[in-house]
Amino acid sequence: MLRFKHQVLRALCCGSFLASSPASAETSRATQQLLRSALQFTAGSDGRERTALVQVASDYCAEVSKIYPRNSPAEEEWLRSESNGGENRVVRVLQSAELGRRFAANFTTQCKAYASAYSATVQRRTALIGLAYTFTQFERDASLYAHKNAVDGERYGFGFLSGVTEALLLAALTTR
Repeated sequence: MLRFKHQVLRALCCGSFLASSPASAETSRATQQLLRSALQFTAGSDGRERTALVQVASDYCAEVSKIYPRNSPAEEEWLRSESNGGENRVVRVLQSAELGRRFAANFTTQCKAYASAYSATVQRRTALIGLAYTFTQFERDASLYAHKNAVDGERYGFGFLSGVTEALLLAALTTR
């Protein structure tokens, strides 16, 4: 019963995005492939499908890395100094585009690391859980910070990444 609920949730999440975003210039190819792969992943999926899910997740992260601006060293220093300041300074950091860029950079770096770890290790379950956690952390504020950085969050499915997390966790649970 629980597995059915998770499949319904993933279908609603990823399926609604795919249905509302026809294959066009509006939605990136990597986003479509990732959400389609997440939607199709089931408890009966085999190792090849698990590996394919990790590969499309890695491709998606590489695309996000290309389109998302990066902080300069001066901007990183500003984040460090403001984060250590008083309450008003911390609020400025939380509302800044620079923090969003740091989150995106952390997301893409961790995503690549966990995808590589999945391919290079016998600890595949751990790599899948790490990858799922990475998507969960990024999804939390991705749409907000995308807007602040002039990144089209809808094109990259930022509001629908929970379906990817569900599929990655299912992949981890079914990994032997």
